[in-house]
Amino acid sequence: MFSGPDKVVTLLRRQAGAPMHLINEVEAYWHGLRQGPTLPARAQIDPRGLSRALPNVFILERIAPHVVRFRLSGQALAPLLGMDLRGMPLSALLTPEARAEMEPHIAALFDTPMALRFSLSAEWGIGKPGLSAEMILLPLLGDDGQVSRALGCLVTKGRIGHAPRRFRITGLNARPIATPTANAAHPENAPERIRPDASRPALYLVKS
Repeated sequence: MFSGPDKVVTLLRRQAGAPMHLINEVEAYWHGLRQGPTLPARAQIDPRGLSRALPNVFILERIAPHVVRFRLSGQALAPLLGMDLRGMPLSALLTPEARAEMEPHIAALFDTPMALRFSLSAEWGIGKPGLSAEMILLPLLGDDGQVSRALGCLVTKGRIGHAPRRFRITGLNARPIATPTANAAHPENAPERIRPDASRPALYLVKS
């Protein structure tokens, strides 16, 4: 269980291969903690409320405008890199190209703030079969009342195979969160179609 807002601990082990609907359960739990427009605080997160999704849940800490690291990580995620993810940057799960794509979204996660939901596809090769994933990132308040933490959940579909497995971003839904300090809505919040290159599926950025 969690013993403090910033204590780095490992989530309880449960059976891997959780279904994709666990993403929705984590988002519903996060919404349930909100008090009007106020974001949930890191200290409010209770493992008992996330028992079904616990192996796939993690907490991120912002350490730079575009950089976050794992403060807490579910055991189902360790096989992706072949090691415990605690202390690792989120970018360790991404291809170099995807890291560059992720950076502005990480900044928006905390600064706007936004709820981010990604569709991911792993690179494949010998010993690395087809593997897809869904990931959600939801902003949290830190001890100082600033948006400096995030609740996340990553669920894979397929066999992990040989580590490390790193992902490309194939889809994104970005939703601004109404808070007392959130930025006013901008006209560019209309859906935007992004084509990183013609060699892989287009990335859809949806702001609603």
